[in-house]
Amino acid sequence: MYNSQLTTFVQVADSGSFNKAAEALYISSTAVIKQINALEKHLDLTLFSRTNHGIALTESGRIIYKHARKLFAYSEKAIAEARLAAAEAATTFCVGTSILNPCKPFMDLWYRVSEQLPGFKLHIVPFEDDHEGILREIAALGEKFDFLIGACDSRQWLDRCNFLPLGVYRHCVAVPREHPLARKTKLTIQDLYGQTLMMVKRGDSPTVDRVRDYVEKHPAIAIEDTPQFYDMEVFNRCVQTRNPLMSLECWGEVHPALVTLPVDWPFTIPYGILYPLHPDPDTLRFLSLVRQEMAGAPDLRGGTCHDRAPTPNHAGHCACEQADLDLCHSRHSQPSGQFHAQYCGSDLSRLGHWRFGHCRHQHCLSAVYLNHRPGGPHRHGRRGGIQP
Repeated sequence: MYNSQLTTFVQVADSGSFNKAAEALYISSTAVIKQINALEKHLDLTLFSRTNHGIALTESGRIIYKHARKLFAYSEKAIAEARLAAAEAATTFCVGTSILNPCKPFMDLWYRVSEQLPGFKLHIVPFEDDHEGILREIAALGEKFDFLIGACDSRQWLDRCNFLPLGVYRHCVAVPREHPLARKTKLTIQDLYGQTLMMVKRGDSPTVDRVRDYVEKHPAIAIEDTPQFYDMEVFNRCVQTRNPLMSLECWGEVHPALVTLPVDWPFTIPYGILYPLHPDPDTLRFLSLVRQEMAGAPDLRGGTCHDRAPTPNHAGHCACEQADLDLCHSRHSQPSGQFHAQYCGSDLSRLGHWRFGHCRHQHCLSAVYLNHRPGGPHRHGRRGGIQP
């Protein structure tokens, strides 16, 4: 933090002799004298008067000594603050937030588990929703951010991060406020006849591909491809063209000129926490606490499978879990049945029991389970570990 010769100067002044200063500094007296001479030459000042009776500070020396002491104290304070900042940085989670990927669901979780993480803090880091740059933001997990939160089953996203599902969002349709459909409270697929539906192009999202499969069975609906990742320009185009836009229930307030309407269809997309491919121990500790918290709250949004009756799909899995199974399939590029130990069987009449599955991928924390309740809709969620 400062010239080492200044340390020697202060030690000589405190000791009253070159020899005693040399002993305190564990160097030779000759080295001490050379450093003092070099400092005096550098400052063009005489700092010590040298007599047969010893040495003493000159007036210039006393002024330098006074300020050197202040400099030492200031340097020690600066170093202590820097070390404290480094320690705080080591115990601070950085969470990314944007208009389309707000961190509120993460904050709701944080306040439920933060008591078990004493000393940890949160730092919110804003970022732009840019369909061309979002992959860079996700790749920055572990560097720029520790966590992001959002709807996710994109294969490109999941190649760059891990994902812990928390729940699902409904696929909806957004229309401009002056659009005739905006007066409705809920849409049917027939309401979209004669419209051009803007939606993500095929190939990256299994859930979107299923919606497209469904929409394409209705030739009266035209489709306009959007970029694979939405940004505000996509919503602006919806306003400008007056074409309906496939959206999510969580984006209802994204654009003030649009109305987001539910649709009478069964399509959802998982949302949750995105975290680095190689998480550090603190990240894994937080995620473990989240999984424990989720054990008591199967769907953190408090929702059911949107009041759909428990019906098996073609694979013999519960239809409401299909998004999760496809997610595992897209993440690991293997049939989901190879990764999940058990699924809900095709006979869903045996209600009132638990069936669990667990992804065996090294960093995947997304165990899934079903709880079938007699006489009503069944809830679903995820938790860590195989349960008895």
